Amino acid sequence: MRVLAGSIIGVFALASTAFAGDLSGIFGNTVTITDAGGGVTSVLVNEDNTYTVTTPDGAEIPGTWEVADGQACFNAADAEGNPTQTCSADILGKGPGDSWTATDDNGESTISVVAGQ
Repeated sequence: MRVLAGSIIGVFALASTAFAGDLSGIFGNTVTITDAGGGVTSVLVNEDNTYTVTTPDGAEIPGTWEVADGQACFNAADAEGNPTQTCSADILGKGPGDSWTATDDNGESTISVVAGQ
């Protein structure tokens, strides 16, 4: 499941609006990731530099985030417990109502920021 989380985090980080330069537009909101097969993953990003990914099968995977050098970096662990980090500037500035697509090894996913949790 943590391998899936790493993939999810990679898609999440591939993502500007009124909040350019930070993640404040997603605090208190839900980021949904709909994969090519229709599976929906949700991500809750908290102001305290933590986040939780909920996979389509209901597993919850915690992680931490930071913004540095103009990028948002998401830290988690892979299936073996090794630390992973994915960084991107593209997610910065997103907020409720924003939606975009990203492509990874598993195909195209749609990412949306939905108001509320």
